[in-house]
Amino acid sequence: MDYEQRKARVKELKQQMLETPTGRKHLAVADAIMAGKTNGEAYMSQYPRTQNLDTACASCHNLLKNTKYCAGEYLEHMRWLANASACEKLAIDQEFVLGNLKSISQRCMQREAVLTKKGEHVVIEDENGDLAHAWTFNAAGALRANELLGKELGMFKDRVEHDASDPLRDIMERIGRSREGASPLPSGE
Repeated sequence: MDYEQRKARVKELKQQMLETPTGRKHLAVADAIMAGKTNGEAYMSQYPRTQNLDTACASCHNLLKNTKYCAGEYLEHMRWLANASACEKLAIDQEFVLGNLKSISQRCMQREAVLTKKGEHVVIEDENGDLAHAWTFNAAGALRANELLGKELGMFKDRVEHDASDPLRDIMERIGRSREGASPLPSGE
């Protein structure tokens, strides 16, 4: 679903919720969450008889899962639209993120000098009394940045290890052998 489709769906859901008093309350809860209130606070703003915050949080969770009034779907689309809008305003796109990850990786791998907030090189005195540029090594940062880059570029595949003693696997292998015309049971069984 693209941006315009989501906007249209939000408008449709809003109209649907405005048709009933309960729907209006659910819409107000979702809008309060979008405004920054916690789920419990948002719920208690529309259902003030609820005095316990834990109860309010659980009730809000159930309210958002209720498909009759669509508050959960409405909130999901509103969050997506808000995120897309923020990314657009900040000019954050895939190229921006990948460029930052590359820079982080390079800095963590000592390929770039340490800079001050003003962009000036940090100079330190080494053990011989000579001045040298400061470099840092951040293995965790380098590994994480490279991991994220690799995942984005599809370089890593999740591997699933199968236990040889897996009964379901044995059954599937037997079914496969029986379809090929061989005995469904391996020899010795």
